Parts: sequence; structure tokens; C-alpha cells
Amino acid sequence: LDGTDGRKMSTSWGNIITIVDEPNEMYIKVMEVKDDVIIQYFTLCTDRELQEIEDYEKRIDEGENPRDIKMILASDITTLYHNEKLSAQAKQNFIEVFQNGGIPDDIDEVIGSETDLVSDLILKSGIITSKAEWKRLVEQSGVTLENELITDYKALAKNGIYRIGKKKFIKVRV
Repeated sequence: LDGTDGRKMSTSWGNIITIVDEPNEMYIKVMEVKDDVIIQYFTLCTDRELQEIEDYEKRIDEGENPRDIKMILASDITTLYHNEKLSAQAKQNFIEVFQNGGIPDDIDEVIGSETDLVSDLILKSGIITSKAEWKRLVEQSGVTLENELITDYKALAKNGIYRIGKKKFIKVRV
């Protein structure tokens, strides 16, 4: 089974979807899989009938947006390991955050002081693994505070919700 990045699924590559992932995380990871493996995932990871899977393949071939089919897949897989209610909540969270540009409900919070660098607080939270990663994200316009771009990787921490990359959020309180 291919991982979320198209290579063989491997923990060392960080491209896995595990059965113990939280519902939101599982749903998002399924949505990250490459479009060309959607049918493979339906076949190997769901209880869908072969005729249904062939219908999904036909719909994609006829030009339907693969994202719509992938959302069915993500719901199926999330329901399989959690339940329908949690799967529906994960779908709604995905729509709110990734399609409508919102902020998830369940984000971690880190507390610091006004003299702390935001990089230190984000590093402390575990969202990033090094200051070099932080610097790269800032330089590549990958960090915002309340939808304002962070351009100084040595910025002091401010109250608010930071978006780091496409899918990581942290609330900072100083």
C-alpha cells in the first residue's frame, strides 16, 4: 500500500496512516494520498463492493473532482476505526479548516512571556523539531499569526493562533 506521498508506506518516511490516529488526523492523512491511489485504497482499506469501487473509478475517469471521491474514502476509513459520528466531525473539521480556511477546534496551547521568541515556544510545543525548520518555514511564507504572514524568524511571541505550514496550528498565550 502506498503512503500519503506515493512511496511505499513507511514510518521512517512519515507517510503512514495508522489505525490509532485520531479521527481528524486520520481523515486529513487520507485526504493527502495521491489521486492515483484512491481506487487502490478503496479496494484494500474499505468494505465497499467492487462494483461501487468501479463506479468511483469511472466517475474520476469522466472528470469528477477526485477530492470528492477521496472525501468518501476518508469517511469510510475514519468510520472503520472510529465511528460515524467522529468521522462526520472529522469531515466537517476538514471542510472548515482546509476548504474554508478556518481554524480547528482542538488545537494545543503553549504559554510563554513577551520576551520569548515565538520560535522557542513553537519548538517547545513539538510542532517543529528545530530552529532551522522554523527559519525555513518563515522564509518560505509558511507561518501566519491570525492570518498575518510572519516574516521575521526572530520575532517575539504574541498572543494568538499560529498556523505553521498547511495543517499545524498552535495557540500562544503570553
